[in-house]
Amino acid sequence: MLLLRETFQFQIVLHLLNYTITIESFKETVLNGKILRVAAYQIAPFLMVGSDKKSLTGTKVNFLNTAVRQYNFSLKWDVSTDGSKGPGTIGKDGRPTDCMADIYYKRADLTLATAMTFPKSQFMEFTTSFDENKLVFVTPLPQAVLSWGSIFSSYDSVLWVLIFVTVVAFAVSFYVLLRVHFYYDGSSYDPYGRGHRTLVAAILIPYSVILDQHIGKIPKRLIPLTILLCIFVIFVGCGYKCNLVSFLSTPESAQIPHTYGQLDERDDYKVYLYYIGGVAFKVFRNPNEKVLERIGKRLNLITNTVVCTLNALREPKSVCIGWASPIMMSIMTNLTLQSSYTPLFQSHDSAYSILISFGLQKRSPYTKHFNELISICKDAGLTTKWDTDIVSSYRLKGIQWREL
Repeated sequence: MLLLRETFQFQIVLHLLNYTITIESFKETVLNGKILRVAAYQIAPFLMVGSDKKSLTGTKVNFLNTAVRQYNFSLKWDVSTDGSKGPGTIGKDGRPTDCMADIYYKRADLTLATAMTFPKSQFMEFTTSFDENKLVFVTPLPQAVLSWGSIFSSYDSVLWVLIFVTVVAFAVSFYVLLRVHFYYDGSSYDPYGRGHRTLVAAILIPYSVILDQHIGKIPKRLIPLTILLCIFVIFVGCGYKCNLVSFLSTPESAQIPHTYGQLDERDDYKVYLYYIGGVAFKVFRNPNEKVLERIGKRLNLITNTVVCTLNALREPKSVCIGWASPIMMSIMTNLTLQSSYTPLFQSHDSAYSILISFGLQKRSPYTKHFNELISICKDAGLTTKWDTDIVSSYRLKGIQWREL
């Protein structure tokens, strides 16, 4: 019971004291007083470089700042903002310059936002996973579809046929009544009684009633039938107008793909891939996944996440594929007008998912200490809070950017 109470109090103190962990044994480690060389490249939301080219923010930066305070060591950053340290990059001399190469050739002690994959495990050592990232796609929200068919969609075809037959029956009845009676109201001449004028009147009267038009004076013998026609038009018209207003106010939405399977079936969609090398591109070259392989043949590679998401937003039938964290951060920063509204739809499934961790040199003495602190931060909910704080702050910046 005492251990449980101390653990609970420890987690509360962790939150209240700005992530300050007061365990003296933390500072009695091999990290105490050391300077760790960190190789990294800018990728939101894990690491972002400020406009001054010096300040660093991001979820992994927050974690390392916490680790620095607890283990009493310092960091020497080597951050690339031009993509020169991205996955698989090669220098002018033909040698790899990415973060994994920095770790393998001992040019750095630590790298962050590293996908835990088997090929990389041969060159570096991973810490406990920090979080998970999924390969998803985003596409514009479905647009309302209005067509001329909405004029007739208020009633089904059978009812339209019945309405037409009823109106024709009224017209025939008017014509018969006008032809049978030549005189009315004591008059010696009936203008509706003979010739083509009788046919015109038989058509004009129901036409005027249906369209709410003035029909002038009509013979008394037609008044009962005209009243019956008016009642019929009132009922049919009210139902038609109510259904039409309902349809126009809540129109059907266009069909958009929700999964990769549906995207594969939509050949009319243009597919962009946020390409930074590594796993994302290889996923669509896997011959064992036929759906992804077919989508891979339609890929248009984009090296800028903002351009990728903007293309998806501007083109009605297009998608942007990329890792969820940088894609959503790009949306929040550049495409968001309201904090509760996201203009792009994110797919329900993912083509691939990876675990994100820190990478260190093989048999590094620092690994166990990073594993310990990562576990504590995850249990305390700090990793989730850091993610939420970063997304909220950049969403706010996106709103300010659009208001300029």
